[in-house]
Amino acid sequence: IYTQSVAITFENIHLQDDLRETQKELVFTLADAVEARTQKTGAHVKRVAMACEMLARMYGLPEAQVTLIQNASPLHDIGKVAIPDAILHKPGKLNTDEWNLMQQHAQFGLDILQRSHRPLMKMAAEIALSHHERWDGTGYPNGLAGTDIPVSARITALADVFDSLGSQLSYREPWSPEMVAAAIRDGSGRQFEPALVDLLLANLDAFNALRQMHPDDVDTASGNRL
Repeated sequence: IYTQSVAITFENIHLQDDLRETQKELVFTLADAVEARTQKTGAHVKRVAMACEMLARMYGLPEAQVTLIQNASPLHDIGKVAIPDAILHKPGKLNTDEWNLMQQHAQFGLDILQRSHRPLMKMAAEIALSHHERWDGTGYPNGLAGTDIPVSARITALADVFDSLGSQLSYREPWSPEMVAAAIRDGSGRQFEPALVDLLLANLDAFNALRQMHPDDVDTASGNRL
């Protein structure tokens, strides 16, 4: 009986592990589909997830929260599935009406994800809604400032912009590591939380190494608006 109980316990553990891995795979598959529509590569969301994990752990968050942020962050731009291609792929500057619609992707992301009560989806909804808020309160959609912005969104915002600036986009070449670092430093206290910027810049080599670990396909990498 004891042996059978142990076997059942291990079987349940393996089942739970399989379910967690399946959930993660589904998140990345969905995120890859969104990135393909916005003409980015799937490597972008992988690098963002890894950067989020690193930042969250360096920031001192509990390990369970680190894992949630890592696994939820790939869905940060899921709301862009509701944005017309003509706006997503417009090569020039958006007009006022187009920009107003583009900004709604944050709310669209919340609308898509908030139906689930699973912790991973709740975290993804939080990130999707707030990752365009800015530390100085000038972001969207709600003009949150400072620590009123969920830490998950503050971390994802920095990771997303850091990776996007160094990526090949349809309307520009990738920025050099030096240019990216300078832009992130300039955004400290304005767009990004200073403590997070300090962590990223103090460990810049580790964050830059993510691009070598998961490089873009140079034949398909294009891009989209941040």
